[in-house]
Amino acid sequence: AWDLKFLLSKLLFLVGIGSAVLLMTRSIGTSVVIMTSSALIGLFYFRFNHPVFFNLTYAPWVFFFFLQLMETIKLSTRDGRWAKARPLLGVTVSSVFLLFAGTPKEGIILFGFLHLAGMIGVLSVEGTLWQRTSRFGLLLPLWVSISLITAPHWLIFVDTLGKMHTVYEASPHCNFTRDLRPFVDTLFLGRKSLPWAEPGINVFLFVACLQGLFSFPRL
Repeated sequence: AWDLKFLLSKLLFLVGIGSAVLLMTRSIGTSVVIMTSSALIGLFYFRFNHPVFFNLTYAPWVFFFFLQLMETIKLSTRDGRWAKARPLLGVTVSSVFLLFAGTPKEGIILFGFLHLAGMIGVLSVEGTLWQRTSRFGLLLPLWVSISLITAPHWLIFVDTLGKMHTVYEASPHCNFTRDLRPFVDTLFLGRKSLPWAEPGINVFLFVACLQGLFSFPRL
């Protein structure tokens, strides 16, 4: 059952990645390449039997539903308000699952950055200054709802955290500040001190990020 959970988790993650890329690019080829290569990101061989594996399960779905919300805003008509309900519900449900899926630290970091990206996307859709500002009327109730639904989870965590001591209090560290190679993919960069050390992202994802950086005006 545990092995099956790992496999289903990765499958759900990959389908979410593929769906999000397809929605952005309208290219089946691009979405298939990114989806299949995402199965090889460094986290999966770095934490192959760790609960943090499951933090990624629902992450792309949060992004996917934010993309759907942006599409709905672009095509807003008289019934646009009700049309926004489905992607908003999708963001809420996937965000709740994301926070419950794995370890709290990585979960809240993923949640924060995904919602930051979603907010930037929603506010960047064309419109008047008043229209863009009014979109906070969609986002604020969304964040309040997620906070209330997940309260039994994070209240207990915050309470427990206040009574605990960790190794990070004495020796916090960040490997990325010493070596930027993990931002590419360390799988092909020679021998390492530990075979599972320094998780990277993925060559395809790194190239896609570079392409996005150089075509920023188009984005």
